[in-house]
Amino acid sequence: MLRISPTNDKKIINDLSLKIFEKDFEGDIAFVLYDDDKPIGFAYIKVNGNTAQIIKIGILESCRKKKMGDFFTRSLLFHFIDSVDYIEICYVSKYFEQLGFANTDKGTMIIKSNTIVFPSGCHK
Repeated sequence: MLRISPTNDKKIINDLSLKIFEKDFEGDIAFVLYDDDKPIGFAYIKVNGNTAQIIKIGILESCRKKKMGDFFTRSLLFHFIDSVDYIEICYVSKYFEQLGFANTDKGTMIIKSNTIVFPSGCHK
């Protein structure tokens, strides 16, 4: 069963970051995606005022193409719909375009949180 939990356990987060992004984790807290009790992904998110910024989000390569990353991303976005006015992605991705995010001139993407769309096929 998939579940999401925030953690400040640097060992869990850093191990995931090294496996997914080949870099040490540079934050303090992350949301971790678990498959049963196995950590398989994480998201590094900062909240600044009325904007949630997704700095990084990813899952282990062995878990990709199984819709787990799509579940993780949609769950996090759904959580923020009622918590902040805007959600910013700190990079550009076609995946987020399908959800209604617009490119900015800063190399990021942004959306007013209550305008996110969840199409049935964006996991492709």
